[in-house]
Amino acid sequence: MRLDFNVLWVEDQPTHVDSQIERISQLMQQEGFHFKPTLCRSIDEVQRAISTDVFTDDVDLVLVDWDLGSNLHGEDAIEAI
Repeated sequence: MRLDFNVLWVEDQPTHVDSQIERISQLMQQEGFHFKPTLCRSIDEVQRAISTDVFTDDVDLVLVDWDLGSNLHGEDAIEAI
């Protein structure tokens, strides 16, 4: 069984989620899992972080901020994914 929990986290202000990442990491570690978030600040970073073939990605969960700045929204990131 794979114990890594890979999260693609889209957030234009990553310092705003540092405390959540730390807390989730602690809780998951208590359960024997390794929380591995990949933070992307922009849709361009998202597109570089994911594979063109969804079946080769090891992403278990995608978390997206609603307001990504520059008139971009979470739905834009989800569409790109």
